[in-house]
Amino acid sequence: MAYAQVVQTAGQLATKYGPQVAELARKQLAKATGNKATPETLGSYLGNSPQRLKIATEAMALAGVNVNDLIPEDVAGNNRIFAQIRASAINLVGSMQARYDAGSDKTLSSGQDDIAKDELRRERVKAALRVFGSSKAYFLCIPNGGIPVEDFVWYERIIQRN
Repeated sequence: MAYAQVVQTAGQLATKYGPQVAELARKQLAKATGNKATPETLGSYLGNSPQRLKIATEAMALAGVNVNDLIPEDVAGNNRIFAQIRASAINLVGSMQARYDAGSDKTLSSGQDDIAKDELRRERVKAALRVFGSSKAYFLCIPNGGIPVEDFVWYERIIQRN
């Protein structure tokens, strides 16, 4: 059932997603449940309540846990309630991405004629990596805009040749 899947994913947070996502999930669950649930106590909090499953699923999705890990499509199956909860979490993640995209700086395009812009892109990404250590850490700390993800990919592929 989806209840067990969410509880299992919550228990695996620290090993699968790393400490930043695990800590954010802990905070989001606490905020969403009025300090009644943590990843470790999620099973007893959920019980058989679809409302609590929805709250926990959306809180963990807000923290960066993949909805497909929380309630995989095959787990939701033909159960209308689980499918609705899964769809709601996917819509939440989509709206977060849209808000981020709306706030991202799209002014620096790449190309042969834009050497100065490419140099500025490179310096911005290098500065972000110096400060945050990785693009993943940057996006965890700056979720509502800033340097577009394409700039990090461009830097890795073009500048670092990875």
